[in-house]
Amino acid sequence: MTETPAVRWIKREIRKGFSPIIVFCGRQRSGKTSVALRFAWELYPKKFKYDSLHFCRTIEEFARGYSVLNNDVIILDEASVSLYVYDWNSLFQKVFSIIN
Repeated sequence: MTETPAVRWIKREIRKGFSPIIVFCGRQRSGKTSVALRFAWELYPKKFKYDSLHFCRTIEEFARGYSVLNNDVIILDEASVSLYVYDWNSLFQKVFSIIN
């Protein structure tokens, strides 16, 4: 299977020692979660599991997964929360305040 340019970029950033944070914004049912799951599977086909550590629905679950997993893909799916496209900054602030 051929890698997408986005996956190649993410792998390159990981090799440089960075942990990219990728935000998918869009309307409901536009495929954001599906794309995130596909990226995770392409990046770590043997390590990524569809479990509560890798796939989180709350910021608290994300923080728990972040503290346990090292350099792994963690998906924070905020599908249950109504976020406007420009409110992603407040989401990052919540996540980083819990992690720190």
